[in-house]
Amino acid sequence: MVLQNILANSPEMDVSYIDPRLREHWNRKLKRANALAPMSSLKKGEVTTESYQIESEKLGRLGAAQVENEIDLLDKSVSTLGKQIITLGIGLMRDWGFVKKANQLGMSILALDVSDYACEMADRFFASQVLPPGVENRVMQMDVNQRLGSHCGIEFLEPKKTFIIYAAQFLQVLQGKHRGEDRAKRLLFGLSKFLEFEHRRVVMVHLLPEDNSHRKASRLGESIMYPLEYILPPLSGSLQTRRIEALRMQKGMFYDDTYSAFTIVKR
Repeated sequence: MVLQNILANSPEMDVSYIDPRLREHWNRKLKRANALAPMSSLKKGEVTTESYQIESEKLGRLGAAQVENEIDLLDKSVSTLGKQIITLGIGLMRDWGFVKKANQLGMSILALDVSDYACEMADRFFASQVLPPGVENRVMQMDVNQRLGSHCGIEFLEPKKTFIIYAAQFLQVLQGKHRGEDRAKRLLFGLSKFLEFEHRRVVMVHLLPEDNSHRKASRLGESIMYPLEYILPPLSGSLQTRRIEALRMQKGMFYDDTYSAFTIVKR
């Protein structure tokens, strides 16, 4: 368990830089009562302490089960010893039920988040774990989207040992542009380089617009429902002949919203 804080007071060109406004934005959101509950449900008074716990556990099981299934499938094709799972975003860790299984099979976890509050929670959680020999769970504070667009490429994703990247409710909060580049596509193009390695997979938990027609627009407060038609093409990268598929899709509810858990692989 190692906490690596790469927060720097450097210009935005520095890949280690974290915009303090972005950091504090997520610190505030995660510290709120009923954090990350849907704004529409909050406004309708549907969010109580009891309902929030039940709904959060349901959503957490959806993501955790998807990752656990991928760990099982990976274990059948390659040795999991010395391999790694990266989580893009830490959030509330309600979907981290897969961590114990991953560790037991010799896989380490690298958790990335822009929020120092989230990183500190994850670091305390990892400190409480008893790990098998050779397994090391780490936390690194960074702006993943900034790093993927930098000259560093994807080396920080450690693709030689990382076999699963888990991005739960992560893509949907990427909005607008960075130096003229769409932030969400910037992430997807970066992940396309990771998928070029054999047996790699990206697990997502995401709001798809076709499942949430009760919403009038694709924007959910601060979240955007990107369709698969938007998500998959950038993941093909420069090799447009490669087939990128979203497989093993499972659905789950979080209040009125339907989330999809799916695994993206190359064929």
